[in-house]
Amino acid sequence: MQKPLALAWRNLSRNPRRNLIAAITIFVSALVLLCSLFLADGISDGIVRNLVAIESGTVFVSYKKETDAIKDPAEFAAMHRHVQSVLSDVVGAQQVRTRLRFDGILFGPGGDTATLALKGIDPARETQLASYLVPKSGRMIAAEGQEIYLSEQVAAQLRVRPGDRITLVLNTWGNQINAVDLTLAGVFGNVAPWVDYTGYVSLPTARELYAVDMSNQYLLDTPDLGGAAALEGRVAEALADQPVQVRNYHRAGGFQLGIASANRYTFLAFSSVLFVVVGMGIASLISITVRERAPELGMLLAIGYRGPQLIVLLLLEVLILAAMAMLAAGATGSAIYAAIASQGIELSGVARNAFGTARLMPAAHPYQLAVLATACLGMAVLGAIVPAARILRLNTDEILRKG
Repeated sequence: MQKPLALAWRNLSRNPRRNLIAAITIFVSALVLLCSLFLADGISDGIVRNLVAIESGTVFVSYKKETDAIKDPAEFAAMHRHVQSVLSDVVGAQQVRTRLRFDGILFGPGGDTATLALKGIDPARETQLASYLVPKSGRMIAAEGQEIYLSEQVAAQLRVRPGDRITLVLNTWGNQINAVDLTLAGVFGNVAPWVDYTGYVSLPTARELYAVDMSNQYLLDTPDLGGAAALEGRVAEALADQPVQVRNYHRAGGFQLGIASANRYTFLAFSSVLFVVVGMGIASLISITVRERAPELGMLLAIGYRGPQLIVLLLLEVLILAAMAMLAAGATGSAIYAAIASQGIELSGVARNAFGTARLMPAAHPYQLAVLATACLGMAVLGAIVPAARILRLNTDEILRKG
């Protein structure tokens, strides 16, 4: 008897048309499943990257609600200096980004008003933010100067464009009202629902409005998302005596990560359905192929092969066929991934709000290979074993007669 592997190769080459159809089916199924996983994980990862860039860094420190009762700006400024010093000791001064967040009312030149969240930032250090909130018109604010950078929703509500003057009014300590005239530097596109009614001014401008050198938010970044929990623990321990809350991006995300989870579960459900459909399609095709070969199996039994040997032979053929189709699908999928990843898929309108990002980038993770192998190899093996076992329950004469 020939060796099983040599015989498996021979059998595959004897019926190239049938095996080519099976290989193409597995290839197309694997490619569709792989690309769907790239996009599903890309959507989820994109929301997280958006959140980290725009909202929280990887670790986010903010003051507790009880600090709203502080009426003395000097007390708040002293608390800010202490928190910033502690954070600098933990991660290094250059790793700490500060923001001053407050609610304000904007008055447009035509008398239109809008209430929104304002964030005082240091534009020179907000490189991630600048890469996500790309100007739709105008430019981002400068590090100095009385300028404001608005979402397109607010700009449309105020009926203003870059270069127009806007008045910002807010309540500060002791219910004092401060106001300043700002120039609209630019308008950023709608990239996520949590920045629909948001504006940015420079940190010096924000502090001038509050008439005190302070911040109420501190953003820290880790080299990778996996280090966020450990850094959160170190920072929380260092600031245990301060009225602050320390959260990593998972806990700080709240609503934003809820959107990410909803989208992920939606696409996982889609991928699961696709997984089942792909697997059943492959199993059915292999099963039909095995049943068509019943006379051949009967002949092999007649010349001395045993049932387990035939099962091994069929499995080798199926695994060779599926592996070749999967390798081709993997190579094609990698090329598609590289093509999409170079530019991403531009989203607009409802899609931006649904996915929480302006540009969808695919994502590749190791688990995707396990899903692909299970769907293709596992179901191909199942499709071969079940009909083969049924055929081999019969004796040789019955198999030849049925064939």
